[in-house]
Amino acid sequence: MCPDRRRRRHERRPSPSLPPGPAADRPPLSALFLVDFDVKAGYTIAWRRALPGLELDGRVEYKSLPSGLHTVARDLVYFVHDGAHAGLSAFVNEPCDEEEARHARMIAVGVLVPLSYGRLGRAWRHAENLELMAAKLAKDRNMTEVLERYWLANKADDAAAAASPPEASPDLPASPALDRNTGCRPITRPGA
Repeated sequence: MCPDRRRRRHERRPSPSLPPGPAADRPPLSALFLVDFDVKAGYTIAWRRALPGLELDGRVEYKSLPSGLHTVARDLVYFVHDGAHAGLSAFVNEPCDEEEARHARMIAVGVLVPLSYGRLGRAWRHAENLELMAAKLAKDRNMTEVLERYWLANKADDAAAAASPPEASPDLPASPALDRNTGCRPITRPGA
């Protein structure tokens, strides 16, 4: 391979237009939300979309934030929500000129995906896009159209679609401790 081509391949950066890559390689979203820090109200959900019946208020705001968030510039936070969903949020602590915000804008853009799609619901497949959206929204939190587009491109069709797992998870093997379909330990025979 010629040096110029090799250099270009390593210099590629994700496109700022969302969503990059086909949605087929990402698990469907059960929820997408923006958590914003308000000096008077604390952490609040500033924007949200979720499948019917999935409760977010008072349940995802603090799960979406890293420990020691005042000293962290950026982070990815994984969590489990309601025992059926994996959560992933991209946190950004961006300096700003707003005195009423104490010169820092702290936001997190997060998703919930069904745990039935594999370990942590394969939520990490949304990580790059969450980081891009969080970076944009930290600069201008009114750019929520980027969230709306991502939701429409990646949301689960309905609750039944979100609960049905794919045929196989090609990126991670099944857990050796528990059978993926039954949730029980596999039967093993000595010497087998």
